[in-house]
Parts: sequence; structure tokens; C-alpha cells
Amino acid sequence: MLCCNKLFLQIVEVHAPLKKVKVRSHSLPWISNDIRRKMNRRLKLYKEAVKTKDDKLWQDYKSLRNSITTDVRRAKAAYFASQVDEVKTSSAYWRLVKKATDLSKCH
Repeated sequence: MLCCNKLFLQIVEVHAPLKKVKVRSHSLPWISNDIRRKMNRRLKLYKEAVKTKDDKLWQDYKSLRNSITTDVRRAKAAYFASQVDEVKTSSAYWRLVKKATDLSKCH
């Protein structure tokens, strides 16, 4: 039984290897699915550009990277603008300011 199990695991490893993925327990509220898809595409382009050293792939990567940076900045600004509209008290306003400045250090 042990030999059969070992053989099976070897075959599985060759034909269906484990794939490592990063799973976030919580995402930033302004990162949309569209931005997340672009980030995944950017990562794939980067890996391919590094591997092939193709100038066209590097240009595509840099263009997508800059586009994502713009999208994230706009989405973050829109998110906090909508949050400011909901603030009713000065203490809630300052909590929001603190939250905005703390999160800006992360990204």
C-alpha cells in the first residue's frame, strides 16, 4: 500500500503540481476587481519580460504599470471623497483623516 501511494503521489506531482497562490484575507476597499485583474496581468507581463528580455514586453509592462498607478490613485481619491461626504462630526472626520494617512503608508 505504501509503495502504491508513493507512486501515485509521484505521478500527481508530475501531471498536477501544487500551485502556490497568495490569498489576501482583506483587500483595500478602493481596489476593484478590474484593478486586481490588471495587477495580475502586470505580474504575468513582468515575469515574461524578465524571462525573454523582449523590449516590446517591457514597454507593455511599463505602460500597464503606469495605468494601474493612475487607476489606484483615482480609486483611492474617489473612495475617500465618498467617505468625507458621509462624515457628520468633527471626530469622525479626524478618524477618517488618520485612516487615510495610515493606509497611504502601506501603498
